[in-house]
Amino acid sequence: MVGSEKLFNSLTKTHNHFETPCGSYAHLKITRYLLRVTRDSTYGDSLERVMYNTVLGSKPLEADGRAFYYSDYSFNGSKFYHNARWPCCSGTVPQVATDYRICAYFRDADAIYVNLYVPSAVRWARGDAQITFTQKSNYAFEGSVEFEVTTSKPQELAINLRIPAWAQNPMVAVNGKAVSAPVERGKFATIRCQWKTGDRIELEIPMRTRLEPIDPWHPKTVALMSGPLVLFALTNSPRTLTESRSDRSWSDGRLARPARRRRTPRELARPGTDGSQEDWSAAMAGLDRRGSCRFPAVHRNHR
Repeated sequence: MVGSEKLFNSLTKTHNHFETPCGSYAHLKITRYLLRVTRDSTYGDSLERVMYNTVLGSKPLEADGRAFYYSDYSFNGSKFYHNARWPCCSGTVPQVATDYRICAYFRDADAIYVNLYVPSAVRWARGDAQITFTQKSNYAFEGSVEFEVTTSKPQELAINLRIPAWAQNPMVAVNGKAVSAPVERGKFATIRCQWKTGDRIELEIPMRTRLEPIDPWHPKTVALMSGPLVLFALTNSPRTLTESRSDRSWSDGRLARPARRRRTPRELARPGTDGSQEDWSAAMAGLDRRGSCRFPAVHRNHR
């Protein structure tokens, strides 16, 4: 709803934000269909973000029927099991898992579309040729992705790589040489040539930390992002935010920025963005070095 306050208010008023397995299953399904019909990489970006930041971060299904149901996006959120045993989400968890592979690659008569950057291999019987396309990466923690082609005989076809809309200065190279075709964020980068066994494609997507508003109507309520990943602060320090004129580095679990009054826990759920993104990045790096606080991705922590 345009201008709705529901999302903004929910950050401090509830711990039940998103029915994660069922919601993510539906989202992956509809974005996959829309991507196939439109070939618009926007749907691939959305699919990727939901996959990493919702269902991959859910707690595992327990043998006694306990299941992860709601994601908690409040400022002091946690991960917890649903009270009821065997809720609907216990059935969609395995359904989502089986769909990961059909969300990674797509094809038409003479092209492959790479939607997800995950260690994998896709095999294609194209006419009388057998083509294998192998992908290696540590995405989304690192931005380097490598592909290798194996084919029973040379084949001319297009390989399309999804370039996320958030990517800055992405680069694509074939056999060590930068491609001449445009590499634009928010689109598929198309590489068409005669492929033979041993050909390599290298994709570089810089993983920069950034802030993104939760919606257009609350530009100062932001998510901390790295690539497609939502990050959060994990610390045993009190949830307070102090500011200092003399130091812009993190210390003892507190963020130092230009002097202002101490913020309340409610205000911490909607931090301002008047400081530059570079200031936030430098501050987070300083805090990580001190070991006072960690910023794991949502899908890598199950507390």
